[in-house]
Order: sequence, then C-alpha cells, then structure tokens
Amino acid sequence: MRSKIKKVAVIMGGASSEREVSIRSGKAIVEGLKGSGYEVEEVLLKSENEKEVMECMDKTGPDIVFIALHGKFGEDGKIQKLLEESGIPYTGSGVFSSNTSLDKIKSKKCFMQENIRTPDFEIIDCDNPSRAIKLKFPLVIKPPLEGSSIGVTIVNTKKDYVEGIKNAFKFENEGCVLVEEFIAGKELTVGILDEEPLPVINIVPKSGTYDYKSKYSKGMTEYIVPAKIPSRCMREAQHLGLETFKALRCYGFARIDMILGEDKLCYVLEVNTIPGFTETSLLPKAAKSRGIDFKELCERILLSGFERFLRLRTARENAVGF
Repeated sequence: MRSKIKKVAVIMGGASSEREVSIRSGKAIVEGLKGSGYEVEEVLLKSENEKEVMECMDKTGPDIVFIALHGKFGEDGKIQKLLEESGIPYTGSGVFSSNTSLDKIKSKKCFMQENIRTPDFEIIDCDNPSRAIKLKFPLVIKPPLEGSSIGVTIVNTKKDYVEGIKNAFKFENEGCVLVEEFIAGKELTVGILDEEPLPVINIVPKSGTYDYKSKYSKGMTEYIVPAKIPSRCMREAQHLGLETFKALRCYGFARIDMILGEDKLCYVLEVNTIPGFTETSLLPKAAKSRGIDFKELCERILLSGFERFLRLRTARENAVGF
C-alpha cells in the first residue's frame, strides 16, 4: 500500500475562524509524514475558492491529500466533495459524515434518532431570537458551524442569555443557533482510530472553562490520560464514542467530546472529524497513551484514507462491469 503513495499534499489554512490552528496542525502533519519518509507538499490555502484548490492539486500532483483544514470548507464536506469529483484520494470521513458532524444541529438530531445520549437542546431562529425556551439555567449557547469553542457562551441568567444569543449570531450565517442544557461533570474526549476507541482523556482547564485560550495555550489545561474515572464509566465512554462514530458514518479517525455527568452517565456533545494535530491536541495524546507515536498516527491515517479510495474505486468498477 505504502509503495503506491509517492507524494502527499497536506492542505491547511483556508478562510475559517480556525485558520491559524489549521496551519499549526498542518505543519505538524507535514513533519510527521516527512519523518516517516514520505515526499510531502505543504498546500496553504488562502480562501474557500475551489479553483484555488484545483490549481494547487494540478501543481503538486499528489497521490493523496491529507486534509488538515478545520472548520468550514475543511470539515463541512465541501473539500471532500471536490476531491471525490476529481478522483483524488483524501484522509478521513466522507461528505455526509463531515457535513453532519460539523453542523451541531444536524449532529444533535442524529444523536436523538440513534438514541445516543446527549444534553437536551433547543434551536433559536434569527427571526425570533428572544422567544421563550423550556430549558433551565445554566445553558450553553453555540453557533452550529464553528469549532474550537468559538462563539460559545455558558450563561446563568436571562441577561447573560440575551448577550450569549447575540454573540453566537455574530459567528452564524445559517440563521439559527443552538441552546443546550448545561451538564455539570467531567469533560471527556474519546479518540477513534480505525474504528477502535483510544484511551479516554479527562480535560481539566485551569480557568474552569475549556475555551479557545485553554485549548491552544500551553499550560492552561491539564490532560489526564487515561482518565481517572471508574472502569464502568471508562467502558461506557469508549462504547458511546464508537457508537457515535458509527452513527455518523465516520471513517478513519475522529474525536468524540462528551461530559461524564454527576449521575455517572456520559453525554455526547459533538464530533470532530478533523481534530487538531497541534502540540496540545487531544487525538495525538490519546494515541501516544496507546503506544502510537505521532509519525505512526499520521501514517495510519494516511494509509487508511488511501485504502478507502482503492476499495471504493474497485466497488465502482465492479458495479459498472456487472
């Protein structure tokens, strides 16, 4: 399999609010793959322009693309659709999974349909942002299409709620925001690699809130891996993470964020189909705890993406032959 991959393009940057994090992830992946002996081209996108992407692909001529774009255009299925239509292999989940996972409202609806435990929620439309809701304080307000906790607010009063809604709409162009029940407890994350759950990580931000600064500033958050939780809770978190991964039809790798509530039950918050690969990122930490170093992690993701492409191509050829 490896012998068929002569050149890898790592796509990073883009125009989303997570551009800088994407660049950090992408550069780390480049170094990881180079360390494993691959010829790697760094592709730094400036926009979400499809023409720019295809010009970069024509120039580099990769055998496979390692997608390191976070947020819109990278995790929403658009870049995946473009590469599929061009017959270019890529890493990670496909169009449907990417689009559903990034959109917090779509994914929440999927969780409910698949009986995956998740905090109660309501959707606030921009046409009626002040409507009364049934959920009780405290609440979490989120723009559906942002990552890295951008635009997220935890509120305890009606006044803060109004401001939180306004803040979320600053980052939202789709006409609605998500209001979610706040579950007190331990923040956990479960990495999935090749349909196998990795050790559970307990996230303990020193500020008390796992916001953007806590996620990407060294020393701001303690990561306990494996998490110091009861073995039953550990098994449930890993099982729930894998069931969520399958429900959204993810592929290759992902990270499932959840809360272990005071009732000792796990609640899924969201799915990251292209989680961070920075020095503070969680999937690499979980993989390392399993004995998988960063270079091996990058290569396994790369090879699984290429294998998926070959398998789908063979299936199409057989269908046409039939």
